[in-house]
Amino acid sequence: MGLYFLNNKLKESLRLVGINLLILLIIAILPSFILYIYRSSRYLKKTIIDSFSENFIDERVSYPIYLDKKQANELFLNSKQVEYTYKSFVGWEANHLNSKYFNISGKYNTRESIGQSLKNSTWFFGDSTMEGTGSSDEGTIPSLFSINTNKKVMNFGTSAYTTRQSLNQLISILSDGNKPETIIFYSGISDVVVECRSEYLTQPTNVREFKFNKSIEESKNKNIILSRLIDIVSEPYVKVVKKIKNSNTSLKEFNCDTNSSKANNIASHFVQNLYTAYLLSKSYNVNFYAVLQPNLFSTNADYYYFSKNEKDKLPILKKQFDYMYTIFIEKIKLKCKINPSFCYSFIDGSKWIDSKSIVFIDAYHVTEKGNSQIVKNLISEMNKLKIINNKF
Repeated sequence: MGLYFLNNKLKESLRLVGINLLILLIIAILPSFILYIYRSSRYLKKTIIDSFSENFIDERVSYPIYLDKKQANELFLNSKQVEYTYKSFVGWEANHLNSKYFNISGKYNTRESIGQSLKNSTWFFGDSTMEGTGSSDEGTIPSLFSINTNKKVMNFGTSAYTTRQSLNQLISILSDGNKPETIIFYSGISDVVVECRSEYLTQPTNVREFKFNKSIEESKNKNIILSRLIDIVSEPYVKVVKKIKNSNTSLKEFNCDTNSSKANNIASHFVQNLYTAYLLSKSYNVNFYAVLQPNLFSTNADYYYFSKNEKDKLPILKKQFDYMYTIFIEKIKLKCKINPSFCYSFIDGSKWIDSKSIVFIDAYHVTEKGNSQIVKNLISEMNKLKIINNKF
């Protein structure tokens, strides 16, 4: 009788322990489940919104820089529908897209321009500011350059490309047997925004390096299902820990302003990329211009109409751009001492946007009106440098 009583008590205890463990497990998994449901609902909502343009509303449409709100909304919708696939040596390239304001075509999946031609034309390289975020196909820098000069152009600008990626891209296109009349590197923004991120410890890098490495590691992991399950369950807690850690240690999203060694390394790569592109162009007997592009902080343009979310990003970005652009110029001058002719190919366009103009949609992208100012200054500076170069 006593033994029977003990067995029942033990079973009851084990049952209670099991129930408690199950409850603890449910409580532990609950945050992950809630996060999953939240993300799924957001993805579903985004999919539905992106599928029906009349329901899609980008917050930048409310900015006074866009008078035609419907057109602006369609433009941003078109931009969001562009997909990028892996491409050797440059990281990625845009997929073909046919829409009203944003079109990608051709062998190199480039954005279409007015006066587009691959042969004997002016090739433009850069990031999304060159690709034309915020502008229609007709309002990009290459298109406006063609309209104002009657020259043929090609827009090789690709979202988030650094100068190293543009250099690799140039090598590939030249190696295919193509030859332009002029090559223009419009650079600076992505080298700061991408490479100054705190998580990147070595240079050069690109914005998707972590994603590529994660995909490679996952492909080698035999227990990938278990690994992903652990990641899903632990993600909410990892985020909380990172949040606490960041608030306690004052870690920032960007750290070039506090890490001089990293900043100098980035600047050295930036200038050497431009210099290599210059020497490569010269070997092909092609004109070359390296343009340090303008940003919100170098131009002192107004941004009173920015959303709160966009304004919150500005203080830390300003520190990065102010610090890095100063180093860029210093290292350009040092390179000019080694090869003075390189200076006749470098253009400081950092202040090209009129400070009274309302053209920025964030810290670096501008509208067609802003691109018009850039093209006007670019043509003027190129003409000046041609006169100087003809004297030597």
